[in-house]
Amino acid sequence: MKSNMSIFNNTGVSETIGFVLILGIVITGIGLVTLYGYPVLLQQQQNANVKNMEKNMIVLQNDMKGLAYRNVPYTETTMQISGGTLSVVNTNPGPSKSNFVITVGVTPRTYSTGLLQFNSTSDANIIGLQNGAVVTNGFSQTDGSTMLSEPRWFLDTNQSNKRTLVISIVNITSDYLMSTSGGIRTVQMNITAGTPIELGSGDVTIEYKDLGDGYSTAWYNYFNNPQVFPLGPLDSVSKPATLKLKNVDRTVINTYTVTILNL
Repeated sequence: MKSNMSIFNNTGVSETIGFVLILGIVITGIGLVTLYGYPVLLQQQQNANVKNMEKNMIVLQNDMKGLAYRNVPYTETTMQISGGTLSVVNTNPGPSKSNFVITVGVTPRTYSTGLLQFNSTSDANIIGLQNGAVVTNGFSQTDGSTMLSEPRWFLDTNQSNKRTLVISIVNITSDYLMSTSGGIRTVQMNITAGTPIELGSGDVTIEYKDLGDGYSTAWYNYFNNPQVFPLGPLDSVSKPATLKLKNVDRTVINTYTVTILNL
C-alpha cells in the first residue's frame, strides 16, 4: 500500500543556498576576528614587549650597581629588543633632558645625569634607566610616571640623632649618538668613579627638574618613601619633585659616569 504523503519534502531545497549561507557565516566570523581579535593580539604582543624591556632595564640597573659598588670594570648584557627603540640620551654630545639640583646650605650643585631609554613604537610607553633608577611613563595621563626599581640613596639617623644623607649620582653617557631597535643586542658599558664629595652640616634640598622626560611623579613618590627618607617634623616634599631636609649633619655625594660603549 502506497501513501500519497512523503515523509521528506525536498521542494525548494538548493545546494547553492546552503553554500551561500555557510560562506556568509565563515566570512562574518573572519570579519569579527579581524575587527576585534587582531587588535587585541597586537596589544598583547606590545604589552609583552614592554614587560620584557622593563625586565631588561632592571638587569642593566643591576649591571650598573656592579660597576659602581662592586668595582666591576666592564659589563656586557645580551638582550632582545622588540617593539621599540633603545637609545642613549646623554650630555655628550647633546644636552640631557633633565637634571638634579642638590643644595647643601646655600650652595647648589647641578647634575645632568642622562638616561638610557626605550620608546615603544606602537604606543606611548617609555622606560628609562635614569640616575640609578628604572622609571616608566605611559603618558596615558598627566604625570603618570612610576618608579619600577629605586636607586641607592639613603638617609640614616644614628643613636645620637645625627643624620647622614648618602646620594649616588649615576651619569649615563656615550661618545656618540646611539640607538638600536629590533633583534638581539649586546649592551656594553664601563664606569668611571668620581671623588666622593663630603659636605658639612646644614639644610639639604634635592630637586628633580624635568625638562621633557616626564618622570617627575616617579621621583616625587620616591622622595615620599619613608623607608628611604624617614622625614622629620621639619622636612617636606613638594611637587613636582622637591625634597627638603632640615639639619642634616653629614651629606655624601658619590658620582659615577657610566659610558655606553655599544648597543
